[in-house]
Amino acid sequence: MILVILVKLCDFGEAGEPFTEVSLVRAILLPEVTQDLVARMEEEAGVVERLVEVVVGAESLLEVVRVATIIASTAFLLLSFATNLYIIINICYKKRIQVCYFLVFLVISLLHTSYFAATLASLLYSPCSPLLPLLPTLHHPSLHISPEQGCREEGAEGVLPPTSRAALGAIFLTVAALTVERFLSSSIRTPWLRTSTSLLFLLTALTCPALTLAFRVLTDASSPLSVEVWFGVEVAVYVILPLLALTVFGTVNYCRVSLTNRLLPTHQVQAVKLNIGVTVTANLAIFLFLVERCLALWLHQLLARGDRAAVGQVTDLVEVALLLCTVGVGGVLLLLPLLYLCTSSSCTRRCCCPAINQLEEVEVRYTVVASEEAR
Repeated sequence: MILVILVKLCDFGEAGEPFTEVSLVRAILLPEVTQDLVARMEEEAGVVERLVEVVVGAESLLEVVRVATIIASTAFLLLSFATNLYIIINICYKKRIQVCYFLVFLVISLLHTSYFAATLASLLYSPCSPLLPLLPTLHHPSLHISPEQGCREEGAEGVLPPTSRAALGAIFLTVAALTVERFLSSSIRTPWLRTSTSLLFLLTALTCPALTLAFRVLTDASSPLSVEVWFGVEVAVYVILPLLALTVFGTVNYCRVSLTNRLLPTHQVQAVKLNIGVTVTANLAIFLFLVERCLALWLHQLLARGDRAAVGQVTDLVEVALLLCTVGVGGVLLLLPLLYLCTSSSCTRRCCCPAINQLEEVEVRYTVVASEEAR
């Protein structure tokens, strides 16, 4: 077999063909390798070359930020998938799922990955995406993806499509449901009543964004509403509602933890520490999302003007800020699974929130000794 390969390599060198991976495979393996496989390899090599040209050939600041946003979103999606997969396995394996707080946190893990997947798909298939010629055609009204659409027409919606915004609003409302669960855990002593009430709040948190998205899809198909109307609706549902719950119940929960002396099981102590970090992180993400929505509305108003050439430079700067806000929201949201890893890890659990660790109920083990030793 080795002798046959050497003979074919000699024939390959004498033929004077350019030395490439595809031609080498053709010289060694033909006629075993079909022409379809060789054509597919050549096509993939061309796609990689064009991808490198797009990444390296970005000239303006806006193009550089667009490429960087796509790369960052891809990294966010991979990290989100890996960390959330570990969290789901860890919660089920450590039997933390018996605590209602971690059961609700599983829903956040699924929404977390869904948000990054929808955002990356929107960025890749955006009419302004530099990678759009390398991708297959995809049309979906809920993603707001249409390659035939003009590049600047996407400013009406900004970077995030309706599905991403609905997933983001569901994350914020589910974090609010986590905070409500902590309040109910310290207020209601009956387990079944506490669990059922927490699940009711979780169902409400998932229903509000789902109804908003469904109403959006139905109205866009029949009689689309203005961008300003949807700005008000989404800010009310995705920003004001979770922010109100986080402010009220988060303050009450923090005061109760600071004043209580009651010992708690290990999983409950971890839930208390995790909820503090999740609440702060969600507030920061809500603020960045609100800035992103305001920039998207500003960009829409700039594009609606008749003299686009006069505001072209301002439009580019606003779109750059819009993309940076999108990356900022993704970076802050990536802290949610990292907070779980820090609070649940045996290496960092003791040094994280030492004041709250004093509330942990220590299991005391008794050893049976002989009566002589007891005396």
